[in-house]
Amino acid sequence: MVVFNNQQEEVAYLRFSMGNPGALLVYELLDAEDFNGGVSGIGSSLTISLSKMEEALKTYQSLWNEEDLHKMNDFSKSLHKEIQQFLTQCVETAIKEKKVEVTFC
Repeated sequence: MVVFNNQQEEVAYLRFSMGNPGALLVYELLDAEDFNGGVSGIGSSLTISLSKMEEALKTYQSLWNEEDLHKMNDFSKSLHKEIQQFLTQCVETAIKEKKVEVTFC
């Protein structure tokens, strides 16, 4: 997944290996299940509003508490950090531009 701003500059990037459950979660959070091509995205883009991005970030953050984070193995911690960072960057861009363009590739 790649996010571009209005100037077509890449502002966020998230890559998953095949079968990574984090991918399914992010597609679901973004209401973008139709863009999931299995191994990767389908190569199309979706414009997502600021309110939807804020909702996705808030929902993601509500899934984990500090105790859960401490129990995670290194892979899960890394994945959590990557998803958190991706969603945060999307929200920051959407605050400035009222939306983000996510390309699922």
